[in-house]
Amino acid sequence: MGGGTGPDGAPAAKGGGADPNGTLVAMSGGVDSSVAAYLLKADGRGCAGLTMVLHRCAGASHGGGAPGPTEPAHVAAARRAAMALAIPHRVADLTGEFRRRVIGPFIEGYMGGRTPNPCVECNRHVKFGALLDLALGEGFAAVATGHYARLGRDPGTGRRLLLRGADSAKDQSYFLYALSQAQLSRACFPIGSMRKGEVRKVAEGLGLAPPQGGESSDLCFVADGGYADYIARETGGAVPGGDFVGPDGAALGRHSGIHRYTVGQRRGLGVPSASGPLYVLGVDAGRREVRLGGESGLYSRRLLAAGVNWIPSEPPGGKVRVTAKVRYAQPGQAAMLEMTGEGEAVVEFGEPQRAVTPGQSVVMYDGDCVLGGGVIVRALG
Repeated sequence: MGGGTGPDGAPAAKGGGADPNGTLVAMSGGVDSSVAAYLLKADGRGCAGLTMVLHRCAGASHGGGAPGPTEPAHVAAARRAAMALAIPHRVADLTGEFRRRVIGPFIEGYMGGRTPNPCVECNRHVKFGALLDLALGEGFAAVATGHYARLGRDPGTGRRLLLRGADSAKDQSYFLYALSQAQLSRACFPIGSMRKGEVRKVAEGLGLAPPQGGESSDLCFVADGGYADYIARETGGAVPGGDFVGPDGAALGRHSGIHRYTVGQRRGLGVPSASGPLYVLGVDAGRREVRLGGESGLYSRRLLAAGVNWIPSEPPGGKVRVTAKVRYAQPGQAAMLEMTGEGEAVVEFGEPQRAVTPGQSVVMYDGDCVLGGGVIVRALG
């Protein structure tokens, strides 16, 4: 990937994907995507900015006209950044696709006793799905985002590779594991070879202040992180309660809906325990039961994953050694992976893992290279 520096000593864009000419930059209004756009322009690449409206803000204008007093804050911030960079900018309303591909499955997952990962689905179906389709339809060659991830190519096979971002504390490759070869070939991650401090320094030099409120939340469509109340509102309160049950199946009390609980949870249970603290060990949607027990019941060495996407090659035919993560912030763990069916795999860890959670993602690595990942179906003990 290209190196060097751009104007004002800023690093040139690195980690890009396809033809660098004519890149549509997904501008969120934050410093990461704004600096991504700057780096592309500084490297002599033609680019334009686009800000997606993904969920409704009461009274907000979602058109592409001049900013008004009710325009979403992220749209106004992105528009200002594009004006400062002197690049074209527009707004696209993708609320319908976001609801169908992200919000709907998110609610369905929790109501089914799982803990879904909406960021993975947004990247796969919206940013590098609907937005990429829009970009290609308008003649752009690629879509750039402010993700901390890098891209490469296998010289032997020509396949695209997904690599960790250079800043290990900000690496977002975990959320991109589901991208296909076609999507990776049209992706561009200009800040992937930079550290967050470097990105902030470039932004400060350009006068691109971060939006009020600082870093964006993973659940952009849920105010204040209150996902359970959000689901209750979206379903019209159709979230029946059920029983907390102990390891022996005995009822320990009542809960107000399985969507409020996830594996490993301890707080907010409201169930007294005479022998020690209780944790959520599992959720049975059919019975509307939340299974509780001691912390020792949270550990398992094996898991079953479905929808596995394998990036650098066709899925392996036998067992392979990998480093795997069952949640974003977890350090990689030594494991063996074996494909057991179409898109299905069993991952066996060297050491028991805590709170393997259905609906979350298990992502496999070989050093900095993302091998692939899938959605956790269940722990296997």
